[in-house]
Amino acid sequence: MKSLLRALVLVFVATSCFAQDTARLDEIVQTKTMVGVPQHKEITVPVSTLSKYTGTFQMGPNVDLSITLEGDHLMGQMSGQPKFPIFAETETLFFFKVVEATLEFQTDGSGAVTGVRLRQGPINQLLPRK
Repeated sequence: MKSLLRALVLVFVATSCFAQDTARLDEIVQTKTMVGVPQHKEITVPVSTLSKYTGTFQMGPNVDLSITLEGDHLMGQMSGQPKFPIFAETETLFFFKVVEATLEFQTDGSGAVTGVRLRQGPINQLLPRK
């Protein structure tokens, strides 16, 4: 993994005409961080809160996002896709580790979950609860 990441960084540096700073390159490889890629901090959210987020959210015709609770963590699955774990950054904001995407659960005045906002690349879409 380290050699692959180093190779990707080297290609990026070479093709972008950035000054080659080997100390910075080694720092990036050691910490496995890339410039411009958001770094998320995972927190623990009570299972009682997580259970409120389970359900089906509609992205479009015949395309749903299913959120399930497995043990003490949430899983997200788009129609026709595999199921992946999602991780809490705040009590309402979650992120995937397999792809750069976030889910932010929306609630009404009484605290009932009404939808989830999906942000991934150019997508910024509110998915209503079904």
